[in-house]
Amino acid sequence: MHFKAPVIFGVLLTVSAHTAPYGLTSRGKQLLSPPEPEPIEVIELPLPPVTAKETEGGCTLSVNPHGTGCIGVTTFETLSGNFLPDGDHVTVSLVFTGAPAAPDPSSIYTGLNLIIVRTNGTLFPNGDAWKCITLSPSIQRRYSRSCGKSYRRRGVPPIIDTLTTGAISSIRNNGRRRFFEQWIFDREVAPYLEDSGYYQGQKLNGAGDGNPGSVNDPLWNGGADPRWSLDGTKIAYFELLVQPPDCGGVNPLPCPTSTAPGGRNVRVMLATLTSRKPLPVVAMDPVSDTVPWGEPYVPGGAGPKDPSLPFGNYTLAGQVSGHADVIFTPDSAGTTFKTVEATYHNYSDDGLNFITGNEEVTAIYPNATLIHIDWYSDLSSTGISNSTKVTGPGGFHFEVDVQLNKFYANGTLTTTVDGVVYKQPENGC
Repeated sequence: MHFKAPVIFGVLLTVSAHTAPYGLTSRGKQLLSPPEPEPIEVIELPLPPVTAKETEGGCTLSVNPHGTGCIGVTTFETLSGNFLPDGDHVTVSLVFTGAPAAPDPSSIYTGLNLIIVRTNGTLFPNGDAWKCITLSPSIQRRYSRSCGKSYRRRGVPPIIDTLTTGAISSIRNNGRRRFFEQWIFDREVAPYLEDSGYYQGQKLNGAGDGNPGSVNDPLWNGGADPRWSLDGTKIAYFELLVQPPDCGGVNPLPCPTSTAPGGRNVRVMLATLTSRKPLPVVAMDPVSDTVPWGEPYVPGGAGPKDPSLPFGNYTLAGQVSGHADVIFTPDSAGTTFKTVEATYHNYSDDGLNFITGNEEVTAIYPNATLIHIDWYSDLSSTGISNSTKVTGPGGFHFEVDVQLNKFYANGTLTTTVDGVVYKQPENGC
């Protein structure tokens, strides 16, 4: 996917900032001024060695002298997980490949497994910085692809998101390439101050030089679900490098050369917040297996019916000023939303941005994975920022398959924020 202008995606490492103006309180606390950037050290954690030959016997002792397994060059199953309580180990799930045939002792290093990686620079007694703790083919695969957010203008409530979320979340990926970056965000900071403007948090790996292989190399894209150490001083996350067919060939994005060991396309990173004092690790009280707000599952019984908003006309009042007239229109069968329309009248939730105009979206599903969107927008925002979100003549119409992540559009959807123009992705990328 090739963007004509910068598009921002991120994974926030705390909950988002309050959407209230400075001077208001939240949970009884005065909102704070933005903190000074803190020092952050980022390193790449070691993983098992890479074998270019992923068939049986490819993981030889010349590749891994310890005989403790190899991974492949293209290894999309590698995911970083939680810290152990000591803060000196991080779990990583990965797929061992190229193991020799039995009865070779190394034959057990095959398939999906869980390892722990030391984060303090020390080694296990056998000389590895990591240790496999499962060696079982029965481990369930768990993929996390739900984080991330699409870029949108401040102050607009997520009304049309009821129809666009699936399509937009599919655009955020370029096949295996993810448009994520890790940011630290202080939830007690005011979102806007007269002297400093918008608070945008701090990019976790912002201190790198941007060169190939550096900690902030823009061609390495963050995966979902970064994890904190229990003492609050470290963050572990993983990154992916774009691979064909999502680069090279007919794709306008050139394929980069991996600088990771063995040329692999996945790396696991550790960020240390060097100025922070470790938080005390508090023992957790036992938690009951009974969930008071949940509905018990009865084997063989029908599942609960999901609550849904009735079709019809609504008025959404702004928390500070104005309102929005909203219409939810069903499909011909009357079973789900087909069209959502919102008309804003000086709408504001924060007293900083005021929205005026109309937006309408219709969603059609030609098959189980393909989404067709018809989008018409003519919105403007005034206040501390002047912006517009406008579709071209005839509207903006696009399709995306949630499994293929290929974007095809007719028409334009253009967002302009204080003179900076943001356009949709190019077709077919």
